[in-house]
Amino acid sequence: MKRAVVVAIREVRSYLTDKGDLAFSLLLPVIVFALMYGAFGGETLFHGTAYVVNEDPSGVYSQLLLERLSELQDIDIELISLEEAEFKLGRSDVQLVLDIPADSPAT
Repeated sequence: MKRAVVVAIREVRSYLTDKGDLAFSLLLPVIVFALMYGAFGGETLFHGTAYVVNEDPSGVYSQLLLERLSELQDIDIELISLEEAEFKLGRSDVQLVLDIPADSPAT
């Protein structure tokens, strides 16, 4: 145990004597924070597009879900067909598609 403490003290001393490493480790978080704040403007708002395949257009719950999603300011709803969704997913144009099947409850 004593040997581990001696090794740790020696490493801390060598770290503190190297001015380059010390400056780099202290300034790097400040620089990264400044870059991120400048890039995102300090805002953490999200805005995205929800791709929806609605195979149950006359369903009560599907309409309610789409109405509630459209009320959100940060999400745009784009209704697409099942074939278009499969094509976009296959090409990795989109990562997620909400599929409302035709046999949803309360149709």
